[in-house]
Amino acid sequence: MNSPQDSKSAPPHIDTPTRQKILDAARSEFAAHGKAGARVDRIARQAGINKAMIYYHFQSKENLYMEVIREFYLSMQEMAKRKIDESVSFETFLSVMAEGYAAMFDRISAFKPILLRELAAPDPVVMDEIARCFREAGITQQVKLRVDAGVEAGELRQLDYRQTFISFLTMNMGYYFMAPVIDRVLGITDTAAFVKERKSVVVDIFLNGIKAR
Repeated sequence: MNSPQDSKSAPPHIDTPTRQKILDAARSEFAAHGKAGARVDRIARQAGINKAMIYYHFQSKENLYMEVIREFYLSMQEMAKRKIDESVSFETFLSVMAEGYAAMFDRISAFKPILLRELAAPDPVVMDEIARCFREAGITQQVKLRVDAGVEAGELRQLDYRQTFISFLTMNMGYYFMAPVIDRVLGITDTAAFVKERKSVVVDIFLNGIKAR
């Protein structure tokens, strides 16, 4: 059986609609059953295709799992690239990031259980792939450039860009992971409205926390 690393040697993906149907069905299957419990025949039925097509496109269940993860993060990367360039302000940059984090769970909610399982029991191969997607997106480099420029201009306090990135990441994603509890504790009934408001509130709170004093 091929290893996850073998996915890069897969044949050309000519039938893109079929491939996407497989990925969509696989995302739901892996979210519901995990990688170990997922079944290729169920994915094929949900995608409405022959099981052989899955092996044609991905060669193995492990490769398919990795491609579900890769496709998710690369889609977020593309969204960020479309909205971010070096000319936008740091505040606009943070707003785009906040929008992206919200989209991670609002647009593809089936991915959340997959990510939670990986965080609970990290697979080094999967973690390396996620890290590679982040690096390719250039987000951390953008944070470093903008924090360094802000510090040099006297607009920001002396900051470690790594701490800055982690803080903003956790401020954004913390709610999405803990929403089932937080909604009950704080009596939040209109989650959609709360998330919409939170995207701008997080940026405001974060910026006011790091401005020069």
